[in-house]
Amino acid sequence: MDDDQQGIPMMTGVGKPLNDKRGGGLGRITGSFIDEGLDWSDLPWLRRHWKGKIVLKGIMCAADASRAAEEGLDGIVLSNHGGRNLDTAPPAILILLDLHRNAPHVFDTLEVYVDGGIRRGTDILKAICLGATAVSLGRPFLYSLNYGPEGVEYLIDSKSRAFFG
Repeated sequence: MDDDQQGIPMMTGVGKPLNDKRGGGLGRITGSFIDEGLDWSDLPWLRRHWKGKIVLKGIMCAADASRAAEEGLDGIVLSNHGGRNLDTAPPAILILLDLHRNAPHVFDTLEVYVDGGIRRGTDILKAICLGATAVSLGRPFLYSLNYGPEGVEYLIDSKSRAFFG
């Protein structure tokens, strides 16, 4: 890492992010680390070199969920990545429903996580009833942090009330 003029560490070879109509800053830098060549054929290599669980994020259809099961993965995350770059993609809860219709066998071999679109406790309940192992609540917790510990406690209490009244 190099230091720039203000003493902030910068990664060597990455350079300063552009800031144009396509965005900039952190999103552009982190996007540069994505390997566009990564595909299903890389999974056997990963399995040989990683002894822990492998969970694949970004599953958007029953065919990919079935493929993940065939490849021997441990779990999948149904996610449209918050709709940031896929704003017309279906929400994860609809993908979960699609799995029941078109690939129910994946629930026998994979942990199935739902990422995105979970706003209320009833959303959690629906996902669990449809076979999800768990759901992620990223954005609601991020927003609740604006109100400090009380905001996080309120969020947890409000989600719990959907289950326990």
